[in-house]
Amino acid sequence: MLPFSLVLLCFGMLPLRSWDYWWHLTMGRLVHQYGAIPAANHYLYTMDPEAPSYIQPWLSQWLFYWLHDLGGLQLVLLVRNLIAGGLAAFLGMRAMRQSRSAMFGAVLTLVGFAQAFPYIAARSHLFVLPLFALLVWLGARIRKGQTPLAAVILFPGVAALWANLHGSFFLPAAIALAFGAASICDRFDPRPLAERRTVVEAPTKQSIAWFGAFVVSLVAPLLNPRGAEIYGYVIALSTNPEIQNTVTEWMAATPWNPPGIGMIFYASMGAGAYIFWRNRRSVDPADVFLFAGLALMTIMAARAMLWFALIIPFVLAAYLRADDATRADKAPDIPPRPVRAFNLLFAIALLMSALILQPGTIYHRDFVNAYPAIPTRDAAPLNGLVLARTPVMETAILEQHPGDQHIFHDQEFAGYLLFHLTRSRPAPIVFVDQRVELPSAEIWDLYAVASTTSAWKGIFQQYDITAALLNKETQPILIENMRADSDWEIRHESAYNVLFIEKKRR
Repeated sequence: MLPFSLVLLCFGMLPLRSWDYWWHLTMGRLVHQYGAIPAANHYLYTMDPEAPSYIQPWLSQWLFYWLHDLGGLQLVLLVRNLIAGGLAAFLGMRAMRQSRSAMFGAVLTLVGFAQAFPYIAARSHLFVLPLFALLVWLGARIRKGQTPLAAVILFPGVAALWANLHGSFFLPAAIALAFGAASICDRFDPRPLAERRTVVEAPTKQSIAWFGAFVVSLVAPLLNPRGAEIYGYVIALSTNPEIQNTVTEWMAATPWNPPGIGMIFYASMGAGAYIFWRNRRSVDPADVFLFAGLALMTIMAARAMLWFALIIPFVLAAYLRADDATRADKAPDIPPRPVRAFNLLFAIALLMSALILQPGTIYHRDFVNAYPAIPTRDAAPLNGLVLARTPVMETAILEQHPGDQHIFHDQEFAGYLLFHLTRSRPAPIVFVDQRVELPSAEIWDLYAVASTTSAWKGIFQQYDITAALLNKETQPILIENMRADSDWEIRHESAYNVLFIEKKRR
C-alpha cells in the first residue's frame, strides 16, 4: 500500500509537466476529425505546408484527445496518476512476495520510481507502461514454467499494438531476446541444479520459442498504417543532430544528467551489480540480461531510464530475500499490537489523502495553490492543472485576432498554441513545434538567431511574423530588443511570459 499511496499522492500534486501533451492533442484531434493520420507539415509557416511529416504514435494521440474531450485535463491527469500508482502497487506487491519482506519490496519500488518520476508524464509512452510490466511479468512466468510456453505469442501481438502507441516498440523484442539468451545460458550452466534460483525445463525448446518471439516481434511493428517506414522514422529520430544536441532526455545518462536522478541511476546500477555478484551461485541470467540491457540503453540515452527504473524491483527483489533460517520463529518479527494499529491507521490516512488530492476535486485545487510542488497556475482556467508559465491568457488574447497569424514563440509553447488556435482546420501559425526532427538545421539556426541577436527583425520580416509569445527565462535578449522597437507593443506580460503584437496588425 505504501508505494501505491506515495506515488499516487506525489503525482496528484503535480500539474501537467509535458508540453508534448498539447501537441499530441492537436494530432489526436486531426485523427478524430478526418479519420486519417496526418502525413504533412500543416502547422509550420517556415516550411511548405505539404512537406512530409511522420506521425508514429497516432493511437496514443487519439486516446489523449478522446480522454480530454470526455473529461478535460483533469481526467487525463487522473489517468496518468492511476497508471503510475497501479504500476507502483503491482511492482511493490511482486517485490514484497519475492523478497518476503514488505520493507524490501517498498524500498526497491520507491527507488525505482524515484528514477522513473521525471519520465512518467502525459506523453505517448504513458499507455505502454502497463504493457512493459505485463511482458516482463509474463516472461518470468513462462521461464519458470508457471505459464505455458505458447504464451510467447503475446510478445509480437503486443509489439504490433505498441508500434501504434510509442516509438519504443522494439522493447517487446528486447525482452524476448533477454529471456532467449538466458535459456541458452541454461544449457551450458555448470552450476548444480540445487544452487540455481530458476531451474528451466527443456531450455532448448524455450530458447527456440524465445528467439522465434524475438524475430516475429521485430516484424510485428510493420503492422501499422505506414508499414516499414516506422523503422526509418525511429532511426532518423535517434540520429538527428538537433535532437541529440538539444533534447536532454536523448543525451547520455551521466551522474549529472538528469540532474539528481543521474546519481541515483548510477548508484542503483552499482548496487544491482553487487547484489548479482553476491548471489552469483544462484543468480538467474534472465535477471542479469534485463538489468544490464536496460542499464546500457540508459547510459546511451537518458530517456531509457524509465524502463530501467521499472525493472529494478522486478529483478532484484528475489536476491534480497531474508534467510529462511533466521525466519523460522516469526513471532518476534511481529510488531506489538499498538504499533500494528498505528501502521494501519497511517496507511489508511495516506491512502485517503492520496485519493482526495487527485485532480478535479476542490481539495486538489486548494492544496496545490497553497503548497505547489512546482510553480503551478493558480487562477481559472486550468487552476492547479498546468505549469505557471503556461500561456493561457496570452493565447486567449491571440484567439481574439481573426485570420491566420504567424507567431514567433518559445518552442515549448507551440503545441498549446496549435491546440487552441487551430480548432476547425490546420493552419501554419508557428515557427517550430514539438517535431524537432521536422525543420532543417537552417530553420533551427534562424530560431536561435532571432532569439539571441539583433538580426531578429529581418527574420520577422522574412516570415511576415505578426505576434511574438516569448519566455522570459529562455528569450530575454529578444524581449529586450522588442521592448525597444516602436513597431511592437506589449499586449500582455506576466511573471513568465510577454506577448508582443505588431502595431499595424491591431
